[in-house]
Amino acid sequence: SSHMKPFCGNFFKFISRAMPSRAVVVPVREVVEVQSDTSEGAVSLSPAPPPHQPSSSNLQGGTGAHCIPLPRPLDQTLAETVSDLLSRVETLEGRLDALVNADPACPKPTDPHLEVTTEQGGKVDVCELSHSIWDACVLTGTVSVGHVESCVLLLLFVLNLVLQLTFLWIVYSSMLVDPVGSAALDGLLRFRLGVAHSASYADPVGHTSMISKVCGEDGALHTSAGQARLYSEARVFARDGMGLCFLAQTVWFVTVMTELNETLRFALAVLCVPSDGGTQILQAGEDGETRIASLSSRRRASLIALVVLPRLVIAILLGFVGSWYLSVLTNKSDLVLNVLALAFILSLDEELFNVFAPLTSRILLSNVEPVAMTRLRMPSAVLPLLRMFVVAFSLLLAVHFSVQPFFGKLELAQNILCSGNTDFIYAHNPASDIVHAATAEHFDAHEWSATEKAVLQLAMPTLTSESGWRLSSDLVDAMSQGVPRTLVLPNRSVPLSQTPFSESSFDAVLSLSTQSVVEGASDLLCEDLTAGPSQEASLLELQSIVGAGSLSGCDERVLLVPLCGLANMTRLRALCPVTCGCRDYHGAEDVMDYTGWPATIFGSEAYGCPSSCVALRTAYDGFRSDHAGTTFLDMTTLGCEDATPLALTNPSIDFNTFPAVNEDGMLISYDRDTVYLPRWLHSYLTGLFSVLLQESTFSAYVRNGAFDFVSWGLIPEGWQSYLWEHVESAEIVQTIMSGSWELMPGLPHPRNLTGCSYLASYELIILLGRDLCDASDFRSIKNICPQTCRCGAMLECPAVCAGGG
Repeated sequence: SSHMKPFCGNFFKFISRAMPSRAVVVPVREVVEVQSDTSEGAVSLSPAPPPHQPSSSNLQGGTGAHCIPLPRPLDQTLAETVSDLLSRVETLEGRLDALVNADPACPKPTDPHLEVTTEQGGKVDVCELSHSIWDACVLTGTVSVGHVESCVLLLLFVLNLVLQLTFLWIVYSSMLVDPVGSAALDGLLRFRLGVAHSASYADPVGHTSMISKVCGEDGALHTSAGQARLYSEARVFARDGMGLCFLAQTVWFVTVMTELNETLRFALAVLCVPSDGGTQILQAGEDGETRIASLSSRRRASLIALVVLPRLVIAILLGFVGSWYLSVLTNKSDLVLNVLALAFILSLDEELFNVFAPLTSRILLSNVEPVAMTRLRMPSAVLPLLRMFVVAFSLLLAVHFSVQPFFGKLELAQNILCSGNTDFIYAHNPASDIVHAATAEHFDAHEWSATEKAVLQLAMPTLTSESGWRLSSDLVDAMSQGVPRTLVLPNRSVPLSQTPFSESSFDAVLSLSTQSVVEGASDLLCEDLTAGPSQEASLLELQSIVGAGSLSGCDERVLLVPLCGLANMTRLRALCPVTCGCRDYHGAEDVMDYTGWPATIFGSEAYGCPSSCVALRTAYDGFRSDHAGTTFLDMTTLGCEDATPLALTNPSIDFNTFPAVNEDGMLISYDRDTVYLPRWLHSYLTGLFSVLLQESTFSAYVRNGAFDFVSWGLIPEGWQSYLWEHVESAEIVQTIMSGSWELMPGLPHPRNLTGCSYLASYELIILLGRDLCDASDFRSIKNICPQTCRCGAMLECPAVCAGGG
């Protein structure tokens, strides 16, 4: 076999050395040669041929003699030799076969006396230098590295020191901003008490406050993005971020402890290296291994002062600052990424060394044998347990002093923003600077307003269901409907895609955003369902107002008539002005009721009635004035005379339940003096008090008026409190409608006035703070009480009072 060839060569060399022989000194001339005849097996002796010249190796003592084997019986000698050789060959072959056929997986037998026991092992610890700028400082300035590479390593050392300290300063000075610190919480509170509920920032379409949208996490909110983002992140992070924060702090402290452990082991290794003979780095083997034989005292002191101490300080400070920074984050992804970023700052020394260190330095540092260190005389588990204790104690301090207080402030920030009542708005009275407030609608992120649906029809974005997101069915219906909801200027019948740019139209739409209700009413027609681009679109708006999808139009008076007299139904009066009585004339189905019912007091432009209805009302009144004296008008108009006190009240009718519409949905015709006029007055006073009771100053105004009545001698002493409560509770409406014309039961009018004189008296003006003859915001009583209101050619006065139409 191939294994036998080298063996045989060595074997025969061994034979040549192992042959047993005895030597005698004989003269050269008597040397004989032992020859073996291999064919016969006989051995013969013959004289050796004389050498040409003697060899010094063959001479002993300068006699010129040769050393030859001592003759002995040849057969015995050869037999013993061959037998010995054969036995040796067999032994060697057996050992060779055992080596060739041995199983490498089988362990070699061990000597129990040579095994390392627990008591014997671990007496000496070693520190292996890592690929780091810090550890490479051991080689700086040595002969093994050279001057040029030492300068490069020194430059990298300074660069690493500057970068780590710079990052440390940046984190400390500009990134430890607590988003829910004392100043931030004060700012959130000022925001909540300021613009959050301000009427200036309320949604005029959805009638919601801005803070309601912030707390509802409305993605379309275009203001207060910082507060909305903080609330959203705080709500999510406070719910399940504590565990992640605890985990991030643990990972960070373990990373810092690893750096501290490596630094302390490096310091101990530097102290354990001998200091005899200066700094010596010697070759330890043929494969390039080297070892640090000794360090000079000056180099040892430099490494401790310039490497170990700065490294310890940076690790400790970065551990403290990093833990602080991780405890003020409110985003989960930021928390995970910043743990890695802080760990990178600690490992910056390794990255700089691996990228920029010279090749010779990296090879030399890799080949340096671990430095032997004397172990401390303590159990081996003490130091790991001590490190665990330090990490756990640091984590406990961080949780107690940073994490838990931060989560407490997160909850406080949420409470500041969204606890309590969020559904109201406020504004300042420009004259008195007194705060006025009103309840707002609750924001529901899942509901889409009519405005949003109308704009969707114009925008027509490409919307598809992707990754679990689906378009709301309401919006799908809005996009699929062929009825455009938007009135496009200048021609409402032309779609937006076919309408060219017009500066006047653009400015007109722009001005609508700042117009009042009165200004908006000036652009409306005095016809039902004409406010929108089409009757179909107006009907859709009407259905959304009253919440009845089956509503067929404004002629469904059973549902609409009771709503026309409500203060908050401005949009209804704009869409159905004829049905709501804005023009005092009910069209082809007119029942001769020209009182302005059912809108009555809200039949003005300020409450949605179109301005064109006011003009038509004046025109119809002029027509009736021209035809005064006819039987038809005698029954339906008052001319320029007040309605009688008896006609204004009818105690026998409860107008809250009195039917106004028959089974067919048509208005029922009634008598003017027994139904129309008292129904008008009941609706007028009910609407008036629905507004007055919403005013914060109304109660104080009534109280002051009642006490003034006593001081002026208008009512007896002791009645002022009762009168105040009677008026403030709106019970005076029932007193008036009873026909007694008292201020309250048992307390007559100071001047015993009744009817229109009572309604326009200064006593009632003092109590209510309103002059019912004034046609500013509300509709006045001039059409019913023209004489008392001293009508002439004034707004809302009958045309006949001015002497003609």
